[in-house]
Formats: sequence, C-alpha cells, structure tokens
Amino acid sequence: MNWFYNKTITFQKDVNDYDEQTGMYSRSESETITVCCDVQPLDTQTDIDESGKLINANYKVYCDSNSFITNDCTAHYNGNEYAIEKITDWDDYFVVYIRAVV
Repeated sequence: MNWFYNKTITFQKDVNDYDEQTGMYSRSESETITVCCDVQPLDTQTDIDESGKLINANYKVYCDSNSFITNDCTAHYNGNEYAIEKITDWDDYFVVYIRAVV
C-alpha cells in the first residue's frame, strides 16, 4: 500500500519447534522482521475496541498485511519495546496498536 511509510518497526516472535517423537517443544528461537510503516500517536478519546472499551496503547502502526505479525509478537520502535494490544486487519493493510513495555 505504501501510503506514508517513512518509518520502520521491527516485530519479534519466539518460535518453538515441536518434536513429534518426544512430544516436546525445543528451545525457542527469536525471529524478526522489519517493515516500513507509518506510526501515529493513539487518540485515547476515539480509539475503541469492539466492546466499546478504549484501547490501552501508545501508538497505531499502519503497515502492509503480513502473516508474521500476530498478537504474540513484540514490537521495537525508536529504541523501545512494545507489546501488541490489538491488530485490525483491513483489506490490504494492518493497524497495529502497540503499548510500551515498562
């Protein structure tokens, strides 16, 4: 889509391999991707979820859809770590709501 993608953000996910013989998971390894995006501060007056509650986040990230990006990822932006609070999947892009990890 590339609207105003003049920033980048890195998403990180821990991946465990399942061993069918032992029925156990191996140690997790981290996988990362860096995507071009647009990052906007969250408007805490209008950004609500499906139940009508305000979304507890600091920023909205607009980026192209990517199957790697899920709620169990962490986001790294401007030297800070963020948790993903919500992902809104539109036709060809995501709105990812992120909250600072303290």
